[in-house]
Amino acid sequence: MSLLETLVQNSPLATVVLDPQQRILLCNPAFEDLFLYQRQGIVGNKLGDLIEDEVTGTDTIEVSPSLLSGRVLHATGRRRRSNGTLVDVDIYGLPIFVNGKLEGVYVVYQDITERRRAEEALQHANVVLKGWFRALEKRSEETTLLNEMVDLLQTCVSAEEAYAVIARSAQQL
Repeated sequence: MSLLETLVQNSPLATVVLDPQQRILLCNPAFEDLFLYQRQGIVGNKLGDLIEDEVTGTDTIEVSPSLLSGRVLHATGRRRRSNGTLVDVDIYGLPIFVNGKLEGVYVVYQDITERRRAEEALQHANVVLKGWFRALEKRSEETTLLNEMVDLLQTCVSAEEAYAVIARSAQQL
């Protein structure tokens, strides 16, 4: 087993190695587990045909100018598993050059489904808390106005004065 094969097989993250035409040369058990495939159904296939993006219908790791320049690509998205369900993933693509020629792409996927769920739950909680805060602010303002009205009512000497104070205060509430 080559060093590259050993690295791929022992990675705890879903990992594939592609040829320049996007065909899968190697994959590891974590990739099989994440996308619910068996190795014999993976190797030789185009990556985008197996785990397509929910929006574009392909995988986002392409042989792009930035990849050709040696840059690591990073994307976040959803990919379709073999059973049709979607999984949220962070994707890293790294070009493999041999003697200055692109020989393949090393791609790693990390399942971020739980992180996405936690982020969505936090966003929802934030919306709820903001609503509560606005309601408390309004109640505080109303309480302040009512306290001012009570103070003014205590200084009134006639019913007409009291009615006028109540009318002004009611408009502010």
